[in-house]
Amino acid sequence: IILTSGELNIGDHSGSGSSVYHGPVTGAPGTRLWITSGNGSSTFENTFDVDWVTMYTGTAFDFQGSYRSRRSDTSAVTTITGPVLGIKTLNVTGSLTISPSAGGPVTLTFVDLSLSGNLTSPDDFVVTNSFNWSGGTISGSGTSLELHRTSTLGRGSLVGRHLTNFGTATLTATRSQPLLLSDSSVFDNQGTLFAGVGTVFDSGWLVRGDNSAVKLLNSGVIEKAAGTGESALLVPIDSQGSIILTSGELNIGDHSGSGSSVYHGPV
Repeated sequence: IILTSGELNIGDHSGSGSSVYHGPVTGAPGTRLWITSGNGSSTFENTFDVDWVTMYTGTAFDFQGSYRSRRSDTSAVTTITGPVLGIKTLNVTGSLTISPSAGGPVTLTFVDLSLSGNLTSPDDFVVTNSFNWSGGTISGSGTSLELHRTSTLGRGSLVGRHLTNFGTATLTATRSQPLLLSDSSVFDNQGTLFAGVGTVFDSGWLVRGDNSAVKLLNSGVIEKAAGTGESALLVPIDSQGSIILTSGELNIGDHSGSGSSVYHGPV
């Protein structure tokens, strides 16, 4: 299947039929491929190399060959078991499992990552430009997630990973929908972390999701700079850097566990 111009929509949209693509699928720059499987499934056994792909209304998408795209959007249940040769922009509103059957784990580098669904992988992740997290879980046996520029961190769950912020991150998660650290996850701030935003009351909440050894490390700057409400970092904290409160209220320390906090830097 070759897409050289415009857009192409493939698959059983309204039924339960399954589609199997034994041969390669390619798309030229500037084109867009839409894939649907209705209540059935779509299996790609060969090379998949397109510019922009959107997977929607599907219960199961399985990519078994090598996978590459400039942009991938999925609101469906999607699995990639072949080698990932590159994804520049990834938007997940459904669920995506990246689990190559051979050659892994590796480090996958995205330019932009947007997540409101679930992302699972044994691979490590690097985001070089923007990361927008508004829901869902990041899990799998991969150990790290590096954020290098601008990030917005809303509701979500980090499971068993070491998240390192080298850029500027804004924690917008709220009291009722916080960002959870679970399975010994570590939030490592080496850049600037703004807790809360001025337009949302009681935003900027980071809490423990279980009784494991979660931790917030800070060698940069954590600042509550906007809003009159309460922001909260309710996990064990090891801070070598600065913690600055310029507006509203800030609640820090392990609220529900037995972890210890040490503040080496100024508060």
